[in-house]
Amino acid sequence: MKHLVLTLLALTILPLPAHAESKYFFNMFWPARHFKDQDFRPYMQDPMLHQNRQWDSDGWSPQNWVHPGKSAEDVIDGFFRTGLLEEQDVNCDGIPTLKVGEPFLHLSYREQNRIAAFMDYAYGITSANSGGAYYLTYRRRADVIGVYTPSGLQMH
Repeated sequence: MKHLVLTLLALTILPLPAHAESKYFFNMFWPARHFKDQDFRPYMQDPMLHQNRQWDSDGWSPQNWVHPGKSAEDVIDGFFRTGLLEEQDVNCDGIPTLKVGEPFLHLSYREQNRIAAFMDYAYGITSANSGGAYYLTYRRRADVIGVYTPSGLQMH
């Protein structure tokens, strides 16, 4: 009994070498074939294909928001009632300006673009001349947060 206690004590006191190699226990859960032929792709799509292209073919047009018996002005009045839009104005350079409210900023880029496209559809700003565009500003600040051109909405 005395020899057994001394042997166990010696085994716990003596340093055992530590090997930094794969253990059987780890290989039991992650066999070597698990990591074979796995290609790391940090992007789901080609990184050169930007996300805003995913909605290119959604088929939406501004006419979709004008229901029978209603006009584009009725839809725009709804934008103002809900706080999406606050004011239409022309700045000191003669460029049309649309002041947006807080709810507008919480919309997705797709919906923001649709509202801007609808405003252009209703008033024909970009078709009025070859360089037609209008600015989007936020509330009472004079900072321009976006511009709508014939190419679409660009937010800053």
